[in-house]
Amino acid sequence: MAQARNLLTGAQAVARICERAGIATVFAYPGTSELAICDSIASNPAITLLSGRGDKECVFMAAGANLLGSRRAVAVLHGARGLTNAVGAIADARRNEVGVVCFVGLPSTRSARFLPPHGEAGLLQSIGNFAKWWHEVGPCSLEATARSEQAHGFAAAVEEAIARSWTRPYGPVIVGIPQDIAENEWIPAAVLDTNAGSDERVLTQHQGDVVEQTRRAVELITEAERPLILIDDYVLRYDRAKSVLAVLSKIARAPVMQVRYRRGPMLFERLSSHEVPSFVGWWSPGTAHHERLMQTIDLLITLEDRNFYERVVGTLPRCRKLALTSSAELTLKNEYLNKDDCLIEGDVVDVLCRISVQLNGVPGAVEGETWLAHLDRSLASEDDGEWEIRRLRAGIVTELGKALSSTASPVLVDDSQMFGGMISAEYDRLPPGLRIFGDHGGFVGSGIGYSTGLAMVNPDVNVLCLLGDHGFVNGIQGLILAGEQHSNISYLVCNNGGSVSLNTQARALKLDRLTLDEDSHLRKPGSLSYAQLATKMGLSSQVVSIGLDEGTASLEDELSAFGHVLTDSLATAGPHLIELRLPRTEEFWADIWHTHGFDEGPAGATTS
Repeated sequence: MAQARNLLTGAQAVARICERAGIATVFAYPGTSELAICDSIASNPAITLLSGRGDKECVFMAAGANLLGSRRAVAVLHGARGLTNAVGAIADARRNEVGVVCFVGLPSTRSARFLPPHGEAGLLQSIGNFAKWWHEVGPCSLEATARSEQAHGFAAAVEEAIARSWTRPYGPVIVGIPQDIAENEWIPAAVLDTNAGSDERVLTQHQGDVVEQTRRAVELITEAERPLILIDDYVLRYDRAKSVLAVLSKIARAPVMQVRYRRGPMLFERLSSHEVPSFVGWWSPGTAHHERLMQTIDLLITLEDRNFYERVVGTLPRCRKLALTSSAELTLKNEYLNKDDCLIEGDVVDVLCRISVQLNGVPGAVEGETWLAHLDRSLASEDDGEWEIRRLRAGIVTELGKALSSTASPVLVDDSQMFGGMISAEYDRLPPGLRIFGDHGGFVGSGIGYSTGLAMVNPDVNVLCLLGDHGFVNGIQGLILAGEQHSNISYLVCNNGGSVSLNTQARALKLDRLTLDEDSHLRKPGSLSYAQLATKMGLSSQVVSIGLDEGTASLEDELSAFGHVLTDSLATAGPHLIELRLPRTEEFWADIWHTHGFDEGPAGATTS
């Protein structure tokens, strides 16, 4: 009996390893196969178990809890049905490079062979294609020596899963645990002590000769007369990225630009000249400024490129290139590097630091203004739309910026597409230091889950989630937990009558049946009130209208009212939802969404 008391179930081992790794919150939607895991976690006083009211929502919430770069939460999912329900969220977390571990309760090893109904053949192998890494725990041996080895292997696999999830590029990891493995006592408690700390092992990819790579990078930069740094927002996830980039760009006298997304999700965190003085704005294919730059640059330095292919960034200049990335595979797929270019894989901020130190030691290296300093600093700015419409858009973003400035540690999660694109065009009206998380995976409906998890597990930040019509409807389950837990979060729903982005696309393609007519599938249900629905879920709610000509108030009064409502929402404890009703006219939303990529038709063609 004494020996039995020293044995842990697989579920208890998982809970203890999570506690040791610093996991304080677990999101689950309990089912049969993972019930023991949920119970062991709920029994651990160091971990809070929360019901996400859906497996997909659990993944989004756990990933959202980890958005700020520390491992705070994991998800526990049901086997075949729960995991298949959550696969879109897993794929989205991978696309956004968010670290999160998903423990999946699988059918008992005794019944797994009876497929179906007790499981799906090759389930984890198939869905593992959408994750960064996956592992499926096998049956236990009856022989004592083999079982001891398996116990060590089980603990090591769980610890490795956590470590892999938090090795750059971050991403979702899946661990499948059969029901009997989770429920039975078979793991000696001493095994966890033996494995303690193994999750801190370095799991980096091969980085080649660091000294030689740094020498080659420094050589390219010192030989260049007109270098330019082009970044993707992925690099801004690093804690020291902005300060390190400011140093390198100053030493190299290289201006910095950032890719701007014009299709799908469009609002992502962007640099500012306050943070990096040599930042000059958006990379703007199809403009005269861009064409002039293309003919001028003699070295292009790319940082954490994930999407620098022609459809997104146009044709890159034909000069030498230096690519710094945490994933060579994801950079090489974009096909802009030649055999004479230099690619360095590793922690990008560490690489930047090494290059900066080496550059400082180069004879004749002088810090100074970039070779673009004499040009207009609004290099990448655009004059989109009519003046009155731009004034209205600017007014909305100005009030949004004021409200965010009024609160400490603001974080914005965007799931609004067109509304986010409008904000992106007026980015300089947002407060410095604002953290923004858009969705590179384009999962319409992810925002509520991401932001709810972020707010619940990070009480020191003030979270604002931007939603579109379809984003609200597709992610509504996440509001249930926010109402139950009385989370401090504000949701801002842009109600413009339906999917204006798809309406823009449909008009460009002359798909008449799918435009926002009275019976269109792209319109929001006429009977649906976002504010009323939120109230029934335990959120406070308000409706604000701007530019609809429904009342006698001036536009300035409408904008001011919107600003006051949003400021009060961010300053008041609890969950809140604001339904912002905006025009759905084609003119109001023109020139935000590009209907063509830069690899097809007129470059960046838009509606007008």
